[in-house]
Amino acid sequence: MMAKFEDSQKIVKDAGKFTNTSPSFVFSVDEKLFERNMDEEQKFVSIYYLEYDDLDVVTDIADTIGKKEKIQQSGLAHMDLYCHDIPKFTFPYKDKIVILEVADNKSHQSICKYCDKISYDMSRKGIIMHNFASLSLLEKLK
Repeated sequence: MMAKFEDSQKIVKDAGKFTNTSPSFVFSVDEKLFERNMDEEQKFVSIYYLEYDDLDVVTDIADTIGKKEKIQQSGLAHMDLYCHDIPKFTFPYKDKIVILEVADNKSHQSICKYCDKISYDMSRKGIIMHNFASLSLLEKLK
């Protein structure tokens, strides 16, 4: 299950109370790179991690994403992991996460290819965006 909250501080604070043996990943957006109002409903979320996060990299990513008409929102985030079991390794790029939220009426496979193309475009500029997860939003809970 995936949820989006405007104020994630309370969620992060309370996450420790509900921790169990299954890992829970919480992505908190630290800085919005781009936001656009769209008529289509959001259908897809693609999450990438970066090896480097200097200012030039962030600027190039924001410029490239701003030119893509299907991106509804994107931001730089960090990841917190909640689980009773201690992880065997620490994810070294947890503070260098890029989240793309896409709105389009095409198929989920088509939207996934669209996000992959953005990643390829960035790699041509020398900025490697490694895919962490891609999620299709099939229905919304109220």
